[in-house]
Amino acid sequence: MTKRLLRLANITLCSIVISVLTTALLMHFIFGNIPIAGLVIAALVPILAGLPIIIIIDRQRRKLNEALAELKQAHSQMESLNAELEKQARYDYMTGFLNRRYFVEAVGTCAHQSGNGAMLCIDVDNFKQINDSFGHLVGDDALRLIARTISSATRDGDLIARMGGEEFAIFLRNVDFKGAFKAAEQVRMAIEATPFEPTEGVRHDLSVSIGVALSGETKDFKTLFGQADMRMYTAKQQGKNRTISPDINHLGQVA
Repeated sequence: MTKRLLRLANITLCSIVISVLTTALLMHFIFGNIPIAGLVIAALVPILAGLPIIIIIDRQRRKLNEALAELKQAHSQMESLNAELEKQARYDYMTGFLNRRYFVEAVGTCAHQSGNGAMLCIDVDNFKQINDSFGHLVGDDALRLIARTISSATRDGDLIARMGGEEFAIFLRNVDFKGAFKAAEQVRMAIEATPFEPTEGVRHDLSVSIGVALSGETKDFKTLFGQADMRMYTAKQQGKNRTISPDINHLGQVA
């Protein structure tokens, strides 16, 4: 407020000085002298006429600045909303992983760009038992815990998705057969070692079955995921809590 009044005073003072000087020069050239009354009038004109105009202009300028600030804030809120909508469209709300749709797109791009890669299809063992015994809210807690464990057991840059229900998928960039199997086992053992208490004092063991497929076998997502999914079901049939890779002889150890 003080700065605004100071600015108005400076503008008014400059207007008075300019008006007085201009009037003095005109009177000097026209009449040969400079009447005091003329200078007084010249000083009063900016005050009586110019100052209200300056005040109105300043008020309009402030309103314009306020409108611009509101517009900027609205634009920022719109960008935040668009970013949130984009996030909701791309990511699973419960785990924060990619959803199935965008995982398919991302893997399709990565599989063609990287020379070697691998698909891990992961399914939580006996998940229905958790829901039936402790309720779906506890089941959601289990899924979130497993998701955090998967995140901590994988590398930055690996693509992770929740494909639906209790099924997850990971696309590993730039790995060979041994690297893919090692990464799958790292995830499996990390989940196996994660303590989970559905209710206080009650422990429930978590485990997953994992199927592995190499992108060298195919670049097509449907085929690649289908191979990993088929091996995951083979792991289920062979006793769960294990990894089945392209080489059927490489099995994860069951605790």
